Amino acid sequence: MASEQEFIRLSEQRGSAEHGLLQLAADFHLDAFQPSLFSLCGIHCPATIAAATRKRQAEYFAGRWLADRALNAFGIDRFTLLADAKRCPQWPEGLLGSISHGDDKALCVTASRQHYRAVGVDIQRRISAAAAAKLQQRILSPSEIQLLAHSGLRHGDAVALCFSAKESIYKALYPIVQRYFGYRAAELIAIDPSRSQLHFAISPELADLPGCPSEVKLLYEQVGELLRSSLLLEH
Repeated sequence: MASEQEFIRLSEQRGSAEHGLLQLAADFHLDAFQPSLFSLCGIHCPATIAAATRKRQAEYFAGRWLADRALNAFGIDRFTLLADAKRCPQWPEGLLGSISHGDDKALCVTASRQHYRAVGVDIQRRISAAAAAKLQQRILSPSEIQLLAHSGLRHGDAVALCFSAKESIYKALYPIVQRYFGYRAAELIAIDPSRSQLHFAISPELADLPGCPSEVKLLYEQVGELLRSSLLLEH
């Protein structure tokens, strides 16, 4: 019989529902995952996930497990957190949120729309210099590459953080703009290592849309071998 306690445990809590922003993290163990945990814990398993690999099922379960606890904190029980065609979770009225996961860690940020207009969180594993050299050609402009080179950050970490930040930006802004956009739609324009902050300019094509900001600042941090970014856009 699958055991919830053997598979996953809450490892971190920041903020509170009372103050309109709750960030949760959990550690999970793939070897201890069983698909029966979905029914055991009352978490909906879409057909696409049921047909996916065991690893994908475990990651999905971990993210929804955290979201369920976050929603409970906001006074919402037994909510089925479905996703749209772009895999964007459809949060209850009055709330917004974001989910991410690494190989053995899941993150979830949930916020009140009364206080926040966009939130996005992402976690990535640290990468080698060789992997960073390939990745930066796909997601970064020459000016961004130059900026990262003078950031004082390890090159692999700098590129992975920028990738993570652009993922967080997409998760935060997609519900506002309701359209797909690529990595070049957000341009890194400044890094502040003393504040662990990344500053991005949003392309005019997006920024001209109702509710979309022209610039955003994200926080970043390293947690073991994982790198985390978060965009918390207040009203």
